[in-house]
Amino acid sequence: MLHEQQGRQEFSFAFRDRAREGAKLALLKIGLDDFVRAAARRLTRRNRCSVSLPTYSPSIQKMINASVDQVRYTSVALALARVRSEGIVGQAAECGVYRGELSKLICSMLDDRIVYLFDTFEGFRAIDEDDNRFRDTSMDVIMKRLGQRKNYVLRKGYFPGTSHGLEQEQFAFAMLDFDKYEPTLSAIEFFYPRMTTGGYIFADDYNDTDSDRAVSRAIDAYMRDKPERLVELPDQYGSVVIRKL
Repeated sequence: MLHEQQGRQEFSFAFRDRAREGAKLALLKIGLDDFVRAAARRLTRRNRCSVSLPTYSPSIQKMINASVDQVRYTSVALALARVRSEGIVGQAAECGVYRGELSKLICSMLDDRIVYLFDTFEGFRAIDEDDNRFRDTSMDVIMKRLGQRKNYVLRKGYFPGTSHGLEQEQFAFAMLDFDKYEPTLSAIEFFYPRMTTGGYIFADDYNDTDSDRAVSRAIDAYMRDKPERLVELPDQYGSVVIRKL
């Protein structure tokens, strides 16, 4: 009897997972994935419990409270606060900006340095034609969200081509959120040797199974022979953090 119950339960879980993946693919094909994500954000905001910390200002806490992923935004805010308090030198970067919610937080907390924002600002490239996510954005959307802030530079196009000219730059913070294997690998290859001691690299989607675990494969491959260890976060898509030694 117990084995029969376990078998039914395993079948139920497998059926649920297949149905979920099928629904996701269907939404992607008809271009409704972003709409569903936005609806999910509105629903989850109603049921979240905010954790207020004394490390940053009330205005930063307000951005965190309004975010889709409070764990990730809080972790980033704490890292940015330490970058400032420890005087870690270098600029900042966000790779995969989408509509600029996190960009606003980074630019606000590191208003004394340049924040480079890398994105196509029109979704994934043509070879990823089956992936229709993140197309509801543009450079105008980002500039409107960032308002009067002047400490950012938009780098439109495909990475690593958009990094040209920054080879001599140093960085104290980099958020990698490219989702795909090749750009994620290119990003960690570019930023890691240019991170100053104590600087932070965040990689979103590390524990996400989309794109055949593209992010974790890229990060693990590059960091295999490096002295730093990876710290995994329990945020929405399982980010990982590296702090440069």
